[in-house]
Amino acid sequence: TTFSRNRAIPSIPSGATIMHYVYLGIAIILEVVGTSFLKIAYVKPGFWPITVIAISYTTSLAFMTLSLERFPIGLVYAIWAGMGIALVALSGVIFFGEKIHAAGLTGIGLIIAGVVVLNSFSEMSGH
Repeated sequence: TTFSRNRAIPSIPSGATIMHYVYLGIAIILEVVGTSFLKIAYVKPGFWPITVIAISYTTSLAFMTLSLERFPIGLVYAIWAGMGIALVALSGVIFFGEKIHAAGLTGIGLIIAGVVVLNSFSEMSGH
C-alpha cells in the first residue's frame, strides 16, 4: 500500500483524480435518496416519489459508471453498497423515526470498517 508522505491517508490510485471520488460520492448520495424514497412511496404512493426513485437510481448508476474509469468495479461496488447501507440506516433514524439497536450499529460499523480496509489496504484499491 502506498501512503501519502507522513500521513496515514492512502494516496489516490494511479490515474485517478479527486473527481473520481466525487463521482462515487454523488452516486452514493443519489442511491440513498432513491432508497429513502422507497419508504415514502410505500407510505404515500404517487407520481413524485416514484419519479424521484427512478431519477435517483438512474443518475446514481451513471455517476458510479464515471468512477469506474479509474477504480476497479469490486471496490466501487463495495464502497457504494456499504456506505449506502450505513447512510440509509441513518436516514431511517433521522427521517422515519426508526431505531437502530446495538447489533445493528455493530453491523454497520463492520461494513464501514470493511470499506476502509478495502480502500486503504487491499490490492483491489489500485494503490
